[in-house]
Amino acid sequence: MKKLVLVGLSVLVLVALSSCSLFVPTYGWGTSLDGISVNAKVGDVLTVYFGLNDGSGYSVWGTDVYTSDSSVAHAAKHAGVITDLGGTVIITVLPGQNDFLGTSRNGVVSSSYGSWDLAYSVN
Repeated sequence: MKKLVLVGLSVLVLVALSSCSLFVPTYGWGTSLDGISVNAKVGDVLTVYFGLNDGSGYSVWGTDVYTSDSSVAHAAKHAGVITDLGGTVIITVLPGQNDFLGTSRNGVVSSSYGSWDLAYSVN
């Protein structure tokens, strides 16, 4: 009887945990905002996790505010939010801009770009 109660309690705990926001999705370093959420809207705030830098190629456009097709992990490294060891990144979806300025920071080179319809910042 004790085993049955313990198993039942374990199942309840797992169900409760799976419905909480304790589990943060993990993505590869080459993933853009567009790859994380195809339905992202201005004002959305997303929390994601990146493991160790997997060496995937990247493109980043902008500084502090990045185009939605920029690699989020590399943009976060560019912004100083994470290192090659990875970490949790909070993405805030922003309206597009007319111009995105490229810079070199924290070992990541971002490019300049013209008008783009959706953008994000990272913390």
